[in-house]
Order: sequence, then C-alpha cells, then structure tokens
Amino acid sequence: MVSYVVEDSHAGKRLDRFVSDVEGLSRSHARQLIDAGLVHVDGLPGAASARLAVGSRVDVELRSRAALRGEEEPDPSILRILHEDPELIVIDKAAGLVVHPGGLHQDGTVSQLALQRFGRLSVRGGVDRAGIVHRLDRETSGVMVLARTDTAHEELQRQFKARETAKEYFAIVYGSPRFASDWIDAPIDRDAHAKERMCIVRSGGREASTYWEVLERYDGFATLRCEPKTGRTHQIRVHLASRGLPIVADAMYPVRGRNSLRLPEGAPVLDRHALHAAALTLTHPVSRERMTFTAPVPHDLEAFVQWLSQHRPVSETTRHG
Repeated sequence: MVSYVVEDSHAGKRLDRFVSDVEGLSRSHARQLIDAGLVHVDGLPGAASARLAVGSRVDVELRSRAALRGEEEPDPSILRILHEDPELIVIDKAAGLVVHPGGLHQDGTVSQLALQRFGRLSVRGGVDRAGIVHRLDRETSGVMVLARTDTAHEELQRQFKARETAKEYFAIVYGSPRFASDWIDAPIDRDAHAKERMCIVRSGGREASTYWEVLERYDGFATLRCEPKTGRTHQIRVHLASRGLPIVADAMYPVRGRNSLRLPEGAPVLDRHALHAAALTLTHPVSRERMTFTAPVPHDLEAFVQWLSQHRPVSETTRHG
C-alpha cells in the first residue's frame, strides 16, 4: 500500500492517469487496480475518470496484472542484485525474463519485478519500461543496468549511444572457428520476410560491429568471448551465425543448410540459447567513477561446458589452432 497527497501539478488529473504517472504503470494496469477497488481517494473507492483535487489523499494497493487475474505472481527476488545505489541498480538477469511488456509477454517482466522490489524507477523511457536503459534478449542471461532517476537514465543512455560502455558476452557455438579471434563488421536490419528476425544486409541497415575470440575448442563446438561495439537487436546471434558459428540452442538463427543442428545425445538439455552477458563497464552517472560489473556463467551453461570437456575434447594442436 502506498499513499500520495495530490499536489498542484496533478490538480484536475484523472485518477487512472495519476496512478499511472506516480507508479510508472500503464493506463490499462492503473484502471485494473481501480476497477478492482484497490485505489481509494480520501478513504472511498475511486473511479478511473474521477478528477483529483489538490490535497486529496490517494491510497493505492499495488498488485501485478498476473495477481489481478488470480495467477501466481513471479517472485521479485529472482532479480539477483550485483550493485545498488541511489542512482542505479545492476542485476544479473535470469534467462527467460522479458525486459519490458510487449506482444504476448505482459507480466513478470524485469521492469515490473524491479518496480515491486526497488520502488520508484525512472520512467523516462515510458511507463511500461520503468528503469530500462538497455535490453537483453529474453533467453540471454547476465548483467543489466536499471536507472532509478531520470538523471541517471539520460546519462546512461547517452553512454550506450556514444559507445562509451564496454560489454562482454560468453557464448557456446556450434562449429570449429577458423581463427583464434576475428572482427565481424556487417550492417543489420529487420528481415523483410520475418519481422521478429534480424539479418545482415548488403545495403542500408544499421552499422554493426562485433569482436570475438576463442576461449576453448571442443569437437564440433567452441566457447567464445564476444565484445559487441554496437548494440543492435540480436547482433551477436546474427553475426556469429553468418560466420557458420551459430549459438547453441538458438532456434531463430541456425546456419543455412544446417537447420537440423541438435544437441549431442547425452548432453545436458538447454531450454534457451547459450549466450550470457558476462560483464558491463560504464561510468557512474553522478560520481563519474568507472565501474565494471560481472555475472558468473550460469549453471545451465556451465554444465554444458563441463559435458563438452568430458565428452567432446580435442587434441592440444586443435585446441590452439
């Protein structure tokens, strides 16, 4: 339960709009709370269209949309905290979590769970994207930064846009890399035939650049360290697949002609693609301190690597190229 006293800046505002603004919720979510009798104005149940007067007290009993439908609520403790201060929060995002509501995924997002756990976040990017500065794909785990204040949000987004941040990813790929390391410079655009996919294009598109290097080689597989210099949607996945090194268990970007890639018999089952945001370096928006945050390789990927070590080893000559 949270309470507010209506100030001059909100005088005459509709109740649903007020709840949406102060709590960083969508208008539809705010109306659901009101319709469920969870919002009171001066002690009485409010109506979504009611206009607020200065000095009125608004009490809001917060519930997720899943809870309003009688479904089990995701546990906000799933957000593993790597760092927290008055300006920003850094988490280790679990695989399977959607960053913000969209399409079929409206509940249990990183943004919603963060609001429940940490309270008010910056809504500079929109009320449905509270705190969100950058994205990780649903199946990608790892380091992600959230903004508590508008000042932090603006400065962090500037750093990402200006490429002043440094990102490092861990990937498990099919194939045997020809080189120990390489750069991939290839523009990316939306696939004209499947809008949920991205693809490399010969002309147009957006500049995209990824550096990668081999960490370890196995029979038919390798682990890579990837450093994307740009932040395009699905960039690492698209770039590696274009070099014949598709990420393990990535059903969206298999290599052409190798659509039947499957995990070896007896290997641990992966229910998501094998990509992990291992480290993020940025400058603190207030203190200006250069900071690096790291997230360990999660258990599912670690188990797969251990299986490769035991069942798919290679000779020393092959390992070192």
